[in-house]
Amino acid sequence: MLDPVGLGLISLVLTRDDLRARLRRDGRPAGLPLLAETTAVLAAYLTAEQGRRRVPAGADPGTLALTLVGTAHLILADRDRTTPDHTALRDLVAAILTGTNHRTEAPSPE
Repeated sequence: MLDPVGLGLISLVLTRDDLRARLRRDGRPAGLPLLAETTAVLAAYLTAEQGRRRVPAGADPGTLALTLVGTAHLILADRDRTTPDHTALRDLVAAILTGTNHRTEAPSPE
């Protein structure tokens, strides 16, 4: 859902009430169609990773998934087909998952 095609589909769902209504009739989870499914799949994945001790035991996978999907959508949705900095995205995901300000590179001197 975070590639150009997926973002285009999300834009359609956001702007077309009739499409959103049709998708909701098909028994999809509550919330914005496509993003809600993405969040549910990611939450299931994070739950499995929590069982493997790769996600902190006290973390809430549902909240983490919602945070990650919302953050990714905000970062990627308004791009003019440019690729975001992968290191910055990796750092952002790490910060969300660990609850810390994680940086791959040293901060620049002030």
